[in-house]
Amino acid sequence: METAKEKILQTPIEQLDLNAECKSNLKELGISNLQEFIGKGWKWLREQEAFDYVRFNMVIRFLDEKGLLHLLERKS
Repeated sequence: METAKEKILQTPIEQLDLNAECKSNLKELGISNLQEFIGKGWKWLREQEAFDYVRFNMVIRFLDEKGLLHLLERKS
């Protein structure tokens, strides 16, 4: 059975409570859900031309609010 946190990770970016610019930036990076965002890791994200610190911070805050930030920290 899928937990609430696992469900959040698999939810399409378009359905998350993030602003339109943040969602657009994630799509531009080829990321369709938070599982992919975490899977790419901090190093990969920083290396991308479309990377935007402001949008990244929005996702970080979202992950933190949902108790999922530790997953990105492990991947870094």
